[in-house]
Parts: sequence; structure tokens; C-alpha cells
Amino acid sequence: MRKFVSICLLAAVFAAAGAQNLKVSVRNDNESLAYAYVYVNGKAAAVTDTAGVALIPSGKWQVGDTLSATYVGSTPDQLVLDRKTAKQGNCELILSEMYTLTADEVRVKADLERLFRKTVKEVSGCIDGSWGEGQYEADVTMRFGDTTGSMHKAAGRITTHRNAVRPRSYADWNYHLTMESEEPIKEFRDALFLEINRMLKFSLSPVFHFQTKELQHVKRHLGYLGKKNGCRIFRVTFPVVKLWWETPEPMFIQIIAYVDEQTKYLRSVEAEYLSEGLELACKMKAEYLPYRLTAGWGLGRICMVPAILTYQISRSGSVAEGTLSNARFISPKRTKGSGYLYVPVEPKVD
Repeated sequence: MRKFVSICLLAAVFAAAGAQNLKVSVRNDNESLAYAYVYVNGKAAAVTDTAGVALIPSGKWQVGDTLSATYVGSTPDQLVLDRKTAKQGNCELILSEMYTLTADEVRVKADLERLFRKTVKEVSGCIDGSWGEGQYEADVTMRFGDTTGSMHKAAGRITTHRNAVRPRSYADWNYHLTMESEEPIKEFRDALFLEINRMLKFSLSPVFHFQTKELQHVKRHLGYLGKKNGCRIFRVTFPVVKLWWETPEPMFIQIIAYVDEQTKYLRSVEAEYLSEGLELACKMKAEYLPYRLTAGWGLGRICMVPAILTYQISRSGSVAEGTLSNARFISPKRTKGSGYLYVPVEPKVD
């Protein structure tokens, strides 16, 4: 009986250790990191405040869980929660910056907005053109769960056909798709195309958000991480932005943008989107190809088309993972004059 009571008391101690809030401090070598994302066993659990501290509520963690933190442009850190940490009720994760500024680059940080305006040209983003007049082709893989909890996998070549649909609806921002696949997809085609559409639309979001100084009345936090492989590297974060067209919850946004030093056009991004209630979490890496609009409204506009993409999203507990590769943009010929409406951008040094 005494042995049984001892075991019960020990179990109660461990249960109590996991029944308190866990305070997590996240920093790099120099400073605390505001709005870093904290995960428990790979699932979003909290976002740090302006002091770099996050609280994980009791019941959302226990001894043996893996705690991790991410911040774009930094190497993630993680630890396994042990009994000592549980008893203390706090821990620290230290993220290492992936890039180191030279002495000259440190000096330019004095006025980042001026550096940004000087070295970054405005671009747009598109899949099938300004009004759906073009087509987009890419090899796609997608793994996702449906409403029943079943997992599906698909791979094939997609083509967009928005302009071919009659009557056209400019209010419908979903891309009308066809897909060539060796495996049958008819059984879950509608759900598959919905997930591919989400991936395509999310692939364009960082193109607009990285160059926006203020988004929904929230000012961006701009950082400069130096140069690598012919690109200037900028970090853009937005705290608690309301993007009602994505989710009813406010979102946190983190973007690393690689901008070509010569052309000053966006070349690639790494981005993380996380909703305030943690119901939506999206991570992606994308490379883009620039095309120039040669006629009509927006003449000369540079449109970034996703060429390569890796993508992960969790939405209300359902998970999807996808990739794009071997992509190309198919431009129609101009209705007036010769040539194509969109043409690949020829690199030009100012």
C-alpha cells in the first residue's frame, strides 16, 4: 500500500510539472527575437512577444516533447523537454544567424529604407497573367489529408486555363486547372485542385509582402543580412496583420528575400506565415522567373512567375505538402503588333 501511494505521489509531481505554463525565451547571439515561432513536436504552439518570450499553456506540453523555434534567416534550435526543465518552468532557445555582415555592410544599416529603395525594383507576381490571358505549366506533387482524415498523394503536370472558361468571372481567383497524372485522381480531384490552388496563391504572397512598407496599416520590420551568390538579402517581418482573404485570424509574417544585385529584381524567397490562433501555419521556399508585360494596362510591369517551390501548410489540423518544378509561363501573342504579351526579362545592369 505504501509503495502504491509513493508511486501515485511521484506521478502527481510529474503531472504538476507539465501542468504549468512553460516560459520560452528565444534569442540569437546578440538580441532577443520578437515574433519568433515556437513549436511543440513540430506543431505551432506560440509566438514570442516583443521581449522574445513565449508562454506555452499547461496541457500543451509535457516531459519528452520536442520544443523548437524558428526565425527566417536563422538556424532553428530545439531541445527535448526533460524533468529539470519542467520543474523550472522555463528554458531558452538560441538561434544562429545564417549570414554575417561585413564591416562595410554594417555601416549601410544606418538607413535600411534608403538602401531598400535604392537596390530593390518594384515587381508584381502572376501565374496566368494580369487577367488570366496566359497559361502556367508545372510539374506538381501534392500530399494532403481530406475532411475524413484520409491521406492522398498525387503527381503530374498541371496547366492553368482561366481565360478558357466561359463565362469568365474575375471575382473567382481560383485557377482553373487540368492535370496529367499517371495515377487516377478522379476520386479526390476537387480536393486536390483546391490544395494546388492554395499553393499557387501562397507562392505569390511573399512577392507582394516583402516589398510592402505597410500592410493593412501595420508597418514592416526591415532587416539587412548582407550579400550572397550575387544577391542582397533582406528580412521582412510583420506582426499581427489582418489578411482576411487568407484567414479570419490575424497573421504573423516572416520573409527572407534574395534580390539580384545587378537587375535589382527579386530572385527567391523563404517565408513563414502563422495565424495568431495557430490554426494556420505555412512555410515555403520559392524561386521566380521575371517576365515583362509588353502592352496594355501596366505596360512594362515586371511579373514574377514561380519556377521552383517547396511548400508546407497546416490548416485547422489538416496538413498538405507540395512542390512545383519545371515550370514555364505560356504567353499569348499580342492582339496588336507583333510578338508576345509577356516576354522573359533580359538581364540589364544599370
